[in-house]
Amino acid sequence: MQRRPLLKALLSGGLFSPWLSTHAQSSWPSKPIKIIMGYGAGGAGDVSWRIAAEKLSERLGVQVLVENRPSAGAIVAGQAVKQAAPDGYTFLHAASGNFAMTPSLFKSLPFDTQTDFDMVSELTRHSMAVIALSNSPYKRLEDVIAAAKANPGKIFLGITAIGTGQHLTAELFKSVAGIDVQLVPFKNSPDLLMALRSGSIQLSIDTLAPVMGQIKGGALKAIALTDPQRFPGLPDVPTFAESGLMGFEVFTAWNGIAAPAHTPKAVIDRMAKEIAEVVALPEVKAKFLEFGMVAVSTTPAQSKNNLAKDISAWRILMERSKIEKQ
Repeated sequence: MQRRPLLKALLSGGLFSPWLSTHAQSSWPSKPIKIIMGYGAGGAGDVSWRIAAEKLSERLGVQVLVENRPSAGAIVAGQAVKQAAPDGYTFLHAASGNFAMTPSLFKSLPFDTQTDFDMVSELTRHSMAVIALSNSPYKRLEDVIAAAKANPGKIFLGITAIGTGQHLTAELFKSVAGIDVQLVPFKNSPDLLMALRSGSIQLSIDTLAPVMGQIKGGALKAIALTDPQRFPGLPDVPTFAESGLMGFEVFTAWNGIAAPAHTPKAVIDRMAKEIAEVVALPEVKAKFLEFGMVAVSTTPAQSKNNLAKDISAWRILMERSKIEKQ
């Protein structure tokens, strides 16, 4: 029997998309939601999204789960979410490292961060820091630079994996300061900190989230931060600019969330709204600050525009600094 015109139009997609969006708005969410994390446990993205996921679970009435799938440049996680159904139940941890930097850092990627995903919202902004043991002879960034110039190739600087914000911060630090230090990549922040405590590396570059407790406890110290202004939680720690190195403003890293392209707009907007409500909670703001992060929220449109600007800025920065593609 021949299909009726209306049914044929629905099935062929002519009228199906608006219906799907309306249906998604009324029925979503009805089962657990996954946020795929392309980095290991303990980093800024992992910590912040686990804090937010708890509150989002309460608000949405379903479990919001964070699933770690670490790899260089967070590529494995990105590919998995690109291939996931755009139904609002699989999201990707999107950050300056795996979304804004990787397009210029890697020779090829199995996805395009601007066209294969729909940006939802940012969650936090945070600085990168040069970290050392509290008894390290390096007290200022100037001390590190002087020592590296006096001993080329003999200082070991730890980073969390290739293709991360930590990696790019370290590469730019080497380029701008004109120093030769050995970069040592680790799988995650806990492994990096273990190496720092054992003495196998002298310094590390990381976000503040994994180290704030040990800085406050006196085991570690932050030597300098990449933010344009000093972080309110560590008012005595100078910025890179104050230490004589300019051009690190782009290293005010952001941490957010994206969905597979073509996820219904109603779902994207609802998730962005819920995130905005969560980051406005005083207890969430305080918890983020405790881990060295500032709570933010952006609309999907703002997130998309910010990503485009950052991709352009990073491309120019890497070309100017002659950072080798991976």
